[in-house]
Amino acid sequence: MQISYRMEDFLVAGFINMIHKQIAEICEKNKNEESCGLILHKGKKFFLKACENKSNDKTKYFKINSQEYIDIYKKYKILMCYHSHVLGDENPSDYDKKYSEEMILPFYIYSTVSKKYKIYYPSELRLYKNLRFLTESEPELCIL
Repeated sequence: MQISYRMEDFLVAGFINMIHKQIAEICEKNKNEESCGLILHKGKKFFLKACENKSNDKTKYFKINSQEYIDIYKKYKILMCYHSHVLGDENPSDYDKKYSEEMILPFYIYSTVSKKYKIYYPSELRLYKNLRFLTESEPELCIL
């Protein structure tokens, strides 16, 4: 399967730290259910898109509407999926690992309990997880 994006598009110096604050704020707004969304790229801008959690058990799982995902995919490069854990730490669950691997998409997991995050990289992308790229200017982050 061909990957439709390059990890270096978003693994720039300081980028993860820049988005961490924004994702933490989104997730902390509702500590009773998992928040979820996507980290996107288009042109020279990065975007955070919060999505409604469509899961039947929002305290343990998240689900993004398929049509919403497709609509976003048509307009942006989807770089990462983010979500919160409201009952445990930031370590990926077996469910997180399974879907990250199937989608070949890194999962950014923020725990509202520990206030920490962890990124799970699917096996096809683990080569990139320790790379850091410098840019001539700071990336611009926009909230959709």
